[in-house]
Amino acid sequence: MVSISSEKITLSNGLDVILHEDHAIPLVAVNVWYHVGSKDEEQGRTGFAHLFEHIMFEGSKHHNSSHFDPLQKAGANLNGSTSSDRTNYWEDVPSNYLELALWLESDRMGFLLDAVDQQRFDVQRDVVKNERRQSYENRPYGMASWEIQEALFPMPHPYHWMTIGSQEDLDAASLEDVKDFFRRYYSPSNSSLAVVGDFRRDEALELVNRYFGDLPPGPPLPRMGRRDSPLAGRVELEMRDKVSLPKLYIAWPTPPDMDPDDAPLDLLQGILSDGLSSRLHRSLVYEKQIAQSASVRYHPGEIAGQFVVQVTAAEGHDLDEMEASVDAEISRLATEPPTDEEINRVKNRIESSHYRQLTRIGGFGGLADQLNHYNIMAGDPEMVNTSLDRYLAVQRDDILRVHESVLDHRQVRLRVMPEQPLKPAATGVDRWKMPEPDPEPPTPVVGEGSVRVLSNRADLISGGDALIEITADNPALLHNARVTLGDTDVSNRFQSTGEALKGLVEGMAPGPHTLRVTLADDSVLQQPLINHPKGGPVFSGPQIQPWTCDNEAAVDAQCNQPAEYRFKYVPAGKLQAFITGFDPMNPGLPGAFLDYQPDNPPAEGDIARVTTDQGVEVPFIVRVETGVQNRDRYQIMTLFQPGQDWTALAPQEQWNGKLLIHHGGNVGVSYGPGEPPNGDIAGTAPEGAEILLGDSITTALGRGFITLSTAQANLGHNVNLVTAAESLMMGKERIIEQYGELRYTIGTGCSGGAIAQQHVANAYPGIYQGLIVQCSYPDVWTTATQFADYNLLSRHFGNQIPSDPDSFLAVITALLTSGVLPGVQWPAFYGHLPINPLVSDLAFFPSAFPEQDECPGLADDVPVYNAETQPDGVRCGLVDFMINQFGSRPSEVWSTNEALLSRGFAGIPLDNVGVQYGLGALQQGLISGEQFLRVNREIGG
Repeated sequence: MVSISSEKITLSNGLDVILHEDHAIPLVAVNVWYHVGSKDEEQGRTGFAHLFEHIMFEGSKHHNSSHFDPLQKAGANLNGSTSSDRTNYWEDVPSNYLELALWLESDRMGFLLDAVDQQRFDVQRDVVKNERRQSYENRPYGMASWEIQEALFPMPHPYHWMTIGSQEDLDAASLEDVKDFFRRYYSPSNSSLAVVGDFRRDEALELVNRYFGDLPPGPPLPRMGRRDSPLAGRVELEMRDKVSLPKLYIAWPTPPDMDPDDAPLDLLQGILSDGLSSRLHRSLVYEKQIAQSASVRYHPGEIAGQFVVQVTAAEGHDLDEMEASVDAEISRLATEPPTDEEINRVKNRIESSHYRQLTRIGGFGGLADQLNHYNIMAGDPEMVNTSLDRYLAVQRDDILRVHESVLDHRQVRLRVMPEQPLKPAATGVDRWKMPEPDPEPPTPVVGEGSVRVLSNRADLISGGDALIEITADNPALLHNARVTLGDTDVSNRFQSTGEALKGLVEGMAPGPHTLRVTLADDSVLQQPLINHPKGGPVFSGPQIQPWTCDNEAAVDAQCNQPAEYRFKYVPAGKLQAFITGFDPMNPGLPGAFLDYQPDNPPAEGDIARVTTDQGVEVPFIVRVETGVQNRDRYQIMTLFQPGQDWTALAPQEQWNGKLLIHHGGNVGVSYGPGEPPNGDIAGTAPEGAEILLGDSITTALGRGFITLSTAQANLGHNVNLVTAAESLMMGKERIIEQYGELRYTIGTGCSGGAIAQQHVANAYPGIYQGLIVQCSYPDVWTTATQFADYNLLSRHFGNQIPSDPDSFLAVITALLTSGVLPGVQWPAFYGHLPINPLVSDLAFFPSAFPEQDECPGLADDVPVYNAETQPDGVRCGLVDFMINQFGSRPSEVWSTNEALLSRGFAGIPLDNVGVQYGLGALQQGLISGEQFLRVNREIGG
């Protein structure tokens, strides 16, 4: 977790000064908070705090002109804002202009009123009044916030009025009124100054003392504590506005910022309205399509807060329908509590937002602003380091608690309805002519059918393309049907199959879309679609970072590139040799495919012929498609007849409509694309073969299958089972869109590949219709425990296991023949000769446990994790990487170094508690009691 070191000094006049040095770039953020907002005003004298936000930029005694001019000439960014609780002013300046910024800020803090005369006051008052007209009175739904604020916080609550104030109060205010307000609240003793960035502590503190130290403190000010809203029950309001669609607001008063209910309410807001999958958006906008938008605004203030649901009706729908649906979704939280996925999604959003803010030194919400926020509101700028913990610690029960206690009967409901101008309903009617009835009643329009996405679920589309089928109960109505995607006519993408229209819609931007079909009788079919980026994610959540693309053809940071195609063929007379090929695409192995050049093909008689399981005989030529989806590589292979077209609606005849997906196993974290697993030893050998190591890929291709592999389906490569399933879903979508609909999908794989396909099939129904599980092991954890015990014991016995990375066979032979094992002790302690973990140790552990400061494939300028010297670096060892899932080691088992660093290293979900190594050997008399005790004392649980 990022830790921000800051220093807080309070000058003798009461000014809090917060310093944080950051020499990454030559910029300094100067940020001043005054602990005054609209809640500190009086009824009849509102809007003063916001008025001074404008006056403060017009000049002070020693610089009686625009505050912007000298700073903008220096290349600075600057601005200010006012809320109910505070007013802030900031400027981000090149570091050599720090003194200028401090001089200007101190001058308007101590000498502003010397430059404020009646003319300046009148000009800025008119500016504020015009802002009020533009931002509220003449803006659609602009006055809704006023209605809600006044009803949600009845008088005498200090939040009763909006920050911008009443126009009548501003008109009635005198110059002396506003000056009295400034003298009371705008002083060093009611302020906090944060300086963040490229400066030296002593020099900056000397400048602060020089310019702010002699300013007089203000009068003592009592601090306003928590004040709950006096709202007693439900209030219903309605207003008319110049809007085209009605809108519903439901608001509840809440506890203040940093209350125990604050963080759970923030998560509740996210569950209801953050993103396309949030509950309100999914229900009202996507599923029911009764709302154009649905959102929740949660704003905790210093003394109270508000939780506001706001929903805009879709055209043709009314507020009664929407209100019932909103109430149902709010109530559903009690019967269908938030899932772990929902809670973690919102926590991830909060965490990423928190760190994004900390990476910016200045501006609204930047680090300087955050330090002042926690100093003013909590008296402790160091809370910037712990505030995130409040949100990450929230549990489901906390969310349910605030749902019940806060979203109760004490609420304000506001309906904003479009104005209804009076005008004639119609003109030009010949009222002397009596209408005559039609000779026959109109024929009813059937208008029933469906729009179905064939390539994926409608809300999981990726890459901008979708294969779609349109049907009608009366197929004749499909003739000349008009199909639109948003405002774009895509009718020419569809063709008739007799009973349906099918077509590939392309070029969708990420986000929601609507496909609309107008049938021949003018009835309409609609299908909402949600497209996700080709680079992902679709459903897996935030992607690991950093990510380095190693493909030269990459066009963006997601490593996307155009698909590439190459061709291979089986030489005549060599087909049977393929039963022993481990990787058919590797030209160095017996029986491997040879390169096929469409522009210079081999003679027809030099290519083997194969008959598919559908009885179609073709030359054994394979097209290999490689590309990138979800930031990682995929590979699609199929029998292919060069020179012939292949589309999703007209595949080549040799394809049987079936798909074989092959998995692999790996260990390691590379932070970049990997290679799809290409070969396996799953046993689908050709008929008559007596061995079981037939190459299933080659066999499947010859039978007419398409085969797919993705790098993320190589268990252990940068992924977990969720991203593996996501990549397979995207790969199948690509096949359906480019090659055609699938009859069924079979998975295959060995070892880690066997485990991967089984878990994916269990967790994601529909990815597979069948599995060929080969050379499997019981489960990941049982085998991992064997590996861990093996490594622990091998190191105890002095690492006497031979190592020859070029030949596993040489290692095993040495173990069995050379007597390098320490007598009978090793197998006696382990229980048997550990061939499986030994081989895996040589194959996988070097990549799972790289040396500190090493990270193959990572960009050179990215700091690599080292537990002691670079604890915040990128983690490249598999176990270190698993800190994302298993957290840190608990403090009670910390090593000396962990205690010194005050942080636990990566945890691991294995232990050897209760294990007695060598107990069987002791009982058989193969080892002594002293040996048994020594080993378990040194490495036992």
